[in-house]
Amino acid sequence: MGDQFFLDPNTVDFMRDLTEVPYISKIELTTDCQLKCPGCPTGLLKPTGKSDMPLALLKKIVDNNWLRATPYVELMMSGEATLHKHFSEAIDIVKSSGVMVGVSTNLVDRHKIPALCKLDSITVSMDVFDEEGYELSRPPMKFDRLIENIKELVSVANENTVIYLQLLRTPITEPYFDFSIEKARDFVCSLGKRNVVLRYVSDCFGEVMGRGEMILDNTQCLTPSTAVVIKSTGTVNPCGYCFTGEEEGLILGDINTDTLENIWVGDIVKSLRLKHRLGQNLPQRCMKCAGRNRNNHLFQSSITVDILRHRSGITIK
Repeated sequence: MGDQFFLDPNTVDFMRDLTEVPYISKIELTTDCQLKCPGCPTGLLKPTGKSDMPLALLKKIVDNNWLRATPYVELMMSGEATLHKHFSEAIDIVKSSGVMVGVSTNLVDRHKIPALCKLDSITVSMDVFDEEGYELSRPPMKFDRLIENIKELVSVANENTVIYLQLLRTPITEPYFDFSIEKARDFVCSLGKRNVVLRYVSDCFGEVMGRGEMILDNTQCLTPSTAVVIKSTGTVNPCGYCFTGEEEGLILGDINTDTLENIWVGDIVKSLRLKHRLGQNLPQRCMKCAGRNRNNHLFQSSITVDILRHRSGITIK
């Protein structure tokens, strides 16, 4: 009878789901962006052109139940998600699957705030809480405009939506970073909302952009065995640091022509797992992995925990 329980097609077997399909940590809605940030690899790696993920492809991901091992997904990767021509509809499609959904946004366009308010989490990428530093890091956006957009977002967002104001330490923001933190904390306090959180992250793409020294590290990366990202074109890459993957053979498959189940047991991903397990013949992008991050999707997993803790009344710190 015990065996029959696990053979029952109406029973959800979570461990089986994790074997059959990966955690989809990111779905890239678009590769387009309005800003020309000198610290970002978008447009500086191998050009991919500007492309929006067709809504039909996004619907295919949901209809095929490929999000069944995913509690939370971020609708961005190399571009500004709000620039997708059907941004609001895209959110609706993914949320219809029952997963929690978020984005990271530059918050340039205040007209997209109503759509952003549908989300479970919103990360506002502001880099540094200083006018001069911010405008050097995020040209041609203006700091005053960003602050007004943040205030509007916070005033209309659902209390259950976690809003991160994200500071990023890079060579550009470094001269302004430390002394701006107190100002940022004061600003968050002035908003008077418990769902607004100040978050600091290191130079995410330092090594990719040549700002850091490549560190030879044989620590096994768990990401090829647990998670993927899906690009706007439908190609499947291992993680968020593989902006294109083409230059290093890091395209695992294409959901336009194959199923995610087949891709997840395919020869390409098996080979990548073996390379990481042995610590040999690693792709250059993996060798340059920012902060020696050997479990890339955990960043998205931490947001999942924050959302649930916040909704349980626990203060996020």
